[in-house]
Amino acid sequence: MKKIPARPILLAAVAIVLGMGLALILKPENVLALIFGIAPSDAMQGAGRIGGAATLSLGIAGWPGYPGQRVRRSSIYSIMVFFGLVAALLAYQAYASDVTGPALWPMVVVLGLMAVALAMSVNPPA
Repeated sequence: MKKIPARPILLAAVAIVLGMGLALILKPENVLALIFGIAPSDAMQGAGRIGGAATLSLGIAGWPGYPGQRVRRSSIYSIMVFFGLVAALLAYQAYASDVTGPALWPMVVVLGLMAVALAMSVNPPA
């Protein structure tokens, strides 16, 4: 089977990460309400902004570079692990409690699929 090109998948993943980070910094109350279906407290909004800053930083660090440059495996691995962990944690949240919003399961699916696509771009199936 043919290897999936890493650059377009990584660019899409970085766009998702940057969007998530900016949304959490600018409007954490909206993002948290969509994911968890609750009105977040001030402390939760502050934590959301801190998470947004970390997510935004990860997106910048994972940028694949200019066209023609080789994509760093560390960029792929870092975003792949982030997507996999966030998908697993959100799935656990949905399973362990009734605090779920309309965006929780779509996020689990999208982030999980992106993690798999990133893994396949580094290690193609046999």
